Amino acid sequence: MIEQQFLLEGWQKQGRNDSLCLLLEHGSLELYLNFLPDDAAENYISKITSNREELSWSMLQKVGLRTKKLTFTTVDWIQERVRVFGKWHNAPRLTAWEGDVGICYKYSGVIHTAGGWHEETNKIRERISKLTKLPFNSVLYNWYRDGIDTMGWHSDDEKELGENPQIASYSFGASRTIKFRLRKNNKIGFSFQLPSNSLLIMKGSIQHHWQHAIPKRLTERHPRINLTFRNIIQASY
Repeated sequence: MIEQQFLLEGWQKQGRNDSLCLLLEHGSLELYLNFLPDDAAENYISKITSNREELSWSMLQKVGLRTKKLTFTTVDWIQERVRVFGKWHNAPRLTAWEGDVGICYKYSGVIHTAGGWHEETNKIRERISKLTKLPFNSVLYNWYRDGIDTMGWHSDDEKELGENPQIASYSFGASRTIKFRLRKNNKIGFSFQLPSNSLLIMKGSIQHHWQHAIPKRLTERHPRINLTFRNIIQASY
């Protein structure tokens, strides 16, 4: 694939809200750096993580988390089983999903029904909606334990997300590369780094014309937590 790397310095600055903008065919990307105050970001991450042996405090400390309050376990992190080419495998990351009570969403071949919001995540949702003027009624959590954990090529274009879904993606922890490629021509694409404590908004009809992925980074030993906010219109199953 012919891939262009976009350095953040080359993005257009938005004077109204200090965000960075990258105009694309069929939409645009908006990136907010240092989305949360440092202490607020650390406090939030500490409240949605659990004391799993493989997700230790020492690993998080190396990507900037200073507090040791890793006892809040109301977010139920699990490793889903996914089917690839007829065979079942452990998903290469940990996930959780929540949203407005009764909202349903299907991923990894399983239908999930939301039972409400984690109090702190709901505050993040409200902050994002106030900033972007976009509604969100659900969130998918992803925990990349190290550079081996990955996300394959996909678009967030399920029918239940409606036409031209707008996606908000918050990242904390190790910086990882995100890649984009055109669906009509997979040989054309670009990539850039997602810094810690950043918010990426995918706008316009991007989900219908582009795919994105988080590739492996074998040299990365530290975790990254990502929250992808969506607005589900109706179930399609």
